[in-house]
Formats: sequence, C-alpha cells, structure tokens
Amino acid sequence: MAKQRPSKKSTRTPPRQRTSRSSPKSGRTVAKPQSAAERTPNARVLGNQSLATIPTTGPMIGRDKPAQVGTAILGAGIAGMSAALHLKKDYAIFEQAERIGGLCCTENFGGFLFDRSIHILYTRQPYAKKFITGLLGSNFSLRPKYSYIYSHGVYTAYPYQSNTFGLPHDVVVRNLMGLIEATYTKPQREPRNFKEWAYATFGAGITEEFFLPFNYKVWAIDQEEMSYDWIADRVLTPPIKTAIEGAIAPSKGEYGPNAKFWYPKKGGMESLPRAMGAHLSDGSVHTFARVKTIHVAKHMLEFEDGSTCRYDSLISTAPISRLAHLADAVPAEVQAAVGRLKWNTVYTVNIGLEIADLTPMHWAYYPDPKLIFHRLSWPKNFAPSMAPPNCSSVAAEISVSQWKDVGPTDAKTLLRETIDGLIRIGLITRKQASRIRPAHCGVVRLEPAYVIYTWDHRSATKTIHDWLESCDIYACGRFGDFEYLNMDHSILSGKRAAEKLMKRELNAFPLKGVDEAALERWIAADFEVGVAHTDAAIESKLKAQGA
Repeated sequence: MAKQRPSKKSTRTPPRQRTSRSSPKSGRTVAKPQSAAERTPNARVLGNQSLATIPTTGPMIGRDKPAQVGTAILGAGIAGMSAALHLKKDYAIFEQAERIGGLCCTENFGGFLFDRSIHILYTRQPYAKKFITGLLGSNFSLRPKYSYIYSHGVYTAYPYQSNTFGLPHDVVVRNLMGLIEATYTKPQREPRNFKEWAYATFGAGITEEFFLPFNYKVWAIDQEEMSYDWIADRVLTPPIKTAIEGAIAPSKGEYGPNAKFWYPKKGGMESLPRAMGAHLSDGSVHTFARVKTIHVAKHMLEFEDGSTCRYDSLISTAPISRLAHLADAVPAEVQAAVGRLKWNTVYTVNIGLEIADLTPMHWAYYPDPKLIFHRLSWPKNFAPSMAPPNCSSVAAEISVSQWKDVGPTDAKTLLRETIDGLIRIGLITRKQASRIRPAHCGVVRLEPAYVIYTWDHRSATKTIHDWLESCDIYACGRFGDFEYLNMDHSILSGKRAAEKLMKRELNAFPLKGVDEAALERWIAADFEVGVAHTDAAIESKLKAQGA
C-alpha cells in the first residue's frame, strides 16, 4: 500500500467546624448485585477489582486484524480515537482491552457507576468545545463546581491559598504573614525545585500547611525532586487583597477554568469515548489486540497471537516508557531518556452506599498524612444516574510509587483503610460502614497515573519523541506526550498527531448527525441553554452539613 502523504499546501458560605455526623436518609434502596456477565465489562475485573493497565483475559483476535494499513493507531482512548476521527480514512485502531475508552472507561459495581478516577469536562478551546458537545449531543449538563479542602477538622473552599476563613486563628495569621513576606521579599536566587518554588510563592504557612503535605500525597515523591515549570497555569497565586478577603469572610465563589464543568447525564464519562466510537469507520477498531513487538524498520506490528500488520505510519497513545521497550531497535540515548521518566500509580477505592444525600460536594482534598486518600469525589453529584435511587457513592484516590509506600495495596486492605478514613472525618458512621456491601465496592489501579515532572522531563521526552517521529511513529495522549493533560488536551493531542502525519490542519467535522449550526449557537450562549441550576438548594445543604 502506498504511503499516505498529503499534497503541500454564586455567593458561597464555607463549611463550619464540625464533628462526626450522620447523613440524612429518605428510605433505603438496595442495589441488586450484578453477576460478572451483567456488569459492564472493564479492562480487567477480578471479583470487584479492576486493574486497568493489565491486558484483559479473553480471546486474542487475529483474523479480524488487517495485514496492512495506511495508519495504525495504538489505543482506543480519546486521544487515539480523536486521531482517527481527524484522519477520517485508511486507519485501523488496535486496543489491548476488550472495549474502547482507555482511562475514560466507567466501572459498574453492583449498579453503582464509577469513572476510572475523577473525570470532568471543561475547556478554553473553542474547537474542543465544539468537538466534545457535538459528540455528546444532549447527553451533558453544565454544573457549578463545589470543591473543598479538609484540614484542622474544617472544610474550606478551594483553592486553599485564597480561602482560609474558618481555619484556626493562628493558622490563618501564619498563612497570611507568610504570603505577605513571600510577595514583598525578593528571592536571593531562582527556586531549584517545586518545594523552593512553593516557599518563594506562598510563604512558609501555606506551603507547610497545605502544599507540601498534599502534593506529597498526590505525586508520591518528595517535592525537592520535582520541577515547577509545568505548574504556572494550574495554581492560582492570589493577590494579597484576595487572600485577606478570603481569610476574614466566606468565599464568594469558585474561580479558575473549571469553576463550571460539563458531565454526561447518563453513562458516566465513558459516554464520551462511546460517542466517539460511533463515528469511527466500520470495522476499524480491533480489541484484544496486544502488541508484542514494533518492528521499526519494517513498519510492522507483531501481536501476541502471532499475527502481524504492516503500516505506513503509526500513531501511539501507549506510554512512551513502554513504547520504547516494545520497539525492536531502540538507540542507547533513547533508552537512557526512558530511564529518566518518572510516574506514579493511583488506586481508586470506589464505595457504593445505601445512604441518601451524603454530601453536595463534588470533590474534596485531604492533606492530612494520617488519611490514606488525598482526594474524595462523589459521583452521584456529577450525575444522578451514577447511583441507584436513595443511594450515594464515594471514590477515594490513593497515590503510591517507589518513593512512597502506603503499606499493603490489596483491595481488601485499601477498602478497609479508606472506610476507616471516612469514619474519622465524619462522612459516615460506624453503623453505616457496617452496612456497606462488598458487591457495591471495587478498587481500580491505574499505572502510569500521574506524570511526575523533574528537570530532566522535557529533554527526555524530546529525545524520545524525536526518535519516534524519525521512525514514522507519532505519540499522543497523556502518556504518549507524557504530559499532565486534561481531557480536552488529550483530544487535541490526537488531532495534532494526525496533523503531523498529514502535514496539514485537519477538522473532524462534519460528523454524521451533528448539527453544527446548533453547536455554534450553544457556544455563543456559553452552553447555558437547557441548564437548570439548583444553587440555592445546594448552598443550603452545604451550610447545614458543614461541607
């Protein structure tokens, strides 16, 4: 086959201090446990444990795969499918799992739905807005974000550095004095790492109360080992006036690019990759396709079942740390660059609860080192369809790595320690914990999970990507780019990979059945069309529950 080449051419009251509480109940609905066959299939489900990065069990399909294709795409996550939708033709997607979705799959544990770690949709990119909402159609809603930080027994609004009202008096004073000193003191030298950047930016109070303990829990590595050049657009540095206002009075509302976010009404976040899959060419996706070797010089994929596929170009969403090992001939400098990459593993402990209206929060952060989790989220607050009627659910995220050991990580131990933490912070009572059903719980393991930024990161990824592209291999997605990408960034990363290959700008539209004129009207209205907010009711619950 000839190689493809283009021709050139709201007001919010922060939570008050509280002790443990029992959530109100309005009746109990017991979710009927599902058999393994009834559950939505996942990357690998062993009982109620899903190991998202281990190849699935099941038949290895060889005959259905093409022997030759213009563009081979590794991975049927949102980046890989985005690349395919922009290429439009002469591609084949090879996915090692049994279904599309990748990190955006949604688990089903006994009728309770959980995304693989927390996912929300928001973007500043007009094209990404059009692409995402065009695919979801009416299956999304716009929601105001309710996120908090739990420390010293109280919840304060996010971000911490500009919302310290409600914390102990001495903590507030120390935080403000440190921020003032950092703001008006010229540093003697440039920060050498994330830790020094935090002290220079926020002062000792905020850094030691929140940034260091929380970020160690998230990244699972000492902050002296991390760079900070990647974080400028992700962390708000408040003016002194804003910080003082946030210390003496309740928060006046959420800020930042995700102050409002979109979420599918039904089906969890897997609705997005499923919608993308509906627009792919017929027969272009091949599941259970596990690559054994990439024969770089031959432009050929060899699969574990012994079948092969020759390609003109390859787009890969696989982690570049793994991709370089799959290739049959990797230069020494590329191998060295791979060795400089760092990442962590995240376990998400998902728990279904026969409790109505557990909390109105979407998610909250927990810097306390005595708690095993660093973040909790409540899926039913993203969409009511995520849990059965009169029930709630909670997902707890736990980061581990070779630099941070949290002890045994078997599903039973993680579930027990998470439940102990929920009781300790007063989210549930021991009596409520005793009624948790194993069929309603599951543990998901993601590895890699977070890309860890060191000062070697940029040079290492450039070395790897330069070599890959010299071999007609274009990496994309969170772990192909090896960057901390949000969902919109991953979609655009797939688009860019297709554009590099084709050497021209590409557009996925027109998409069958998508009314582009209506999309433009929605974008102009900032997607307020058809969105009903219940802010007053939510604010009332937050105030009553102290969260």
